[in-house]
Amino acid sequence: MLSAYVAFNAEQGDVSEAQALLDDLLVVAGIGHNIRPGGSEAVSAAEIVRHARMDFVSFMEARHSVRQYDSNRTVAFEKIERSIRAAQQSPSSCNRQTCRVYAFTEKPSIARVLAHHDGNRGFGEQLGGVFVVTVDLSHWNTVGERNQGWVDGGMFAMTLALGLHAEGLGACMLNWSAAREQDINMRTCVGIPDNEIIITLIGFGEMRADFRVPVSARKPIDMVLTHEPPLR
Repeated sequence: MLSAYVAFNAEQGDVSEAQALLDDLLVVAGIGHNIRPGGSEAVSAAEIVRHARMDFVSFMEARHSVRQYDSNRTVAFEKIERSIRAAQQSPSSCNRQTCRVYAFTEKPSIARVLAHHDGNRGFGEQLGGVFVVTVDLSHWNTVGERNQGWVDGGMFAMTLALGLHAEGLGACMLNWSAAREQDINMRTCVGIPDNEIIITLIGFGEMRADFRVPVSARKPIDMVLTHEPPLR
């Protein structure tokens, strides 16, 4: 709407005042000058293929749940930002973009957050950071959408983990199937409002030069894929 206001004034030959107002409002909103307009854009299949060209199977096969880290190396904040930018490209219902990330990279903060989680023993103290991934439930309005936050949050969290992987960092999903009291304690510690639900935690950090990871054989494709089942 504001962009349309600027365009209208440009047609009248006076864009400076409208553009100045738009810039001020964007700053107040914390958006800045590099806002990407919504709506639609023209793309080509060739452009998408060019940017997406990679051996994705090899990329995924190199991904592991890492539980051994080089605790002496600090994670560059640029890697964290790029990982979250990647996660923002995850699908979301009606493009509502309901996911939030609370990031902690200071050792005392990491320890305080992980004190409310039971599954990080043996490696939590090695982590270079931890994410608490949440979804804002205020964006969901009907009973038919009651599970959508978990769906969107799960996709966002997985893309975030892959973003860390792409930045050369190790990561491990930390399950948050928590009892009510544990959930309340985590919310209080982190400052998570009542309208958000915790989807998962992700521990991450710089990997050691050499280490070991658990290995589980993947199921055969025909146990996962059902191609053209008979319809009834």
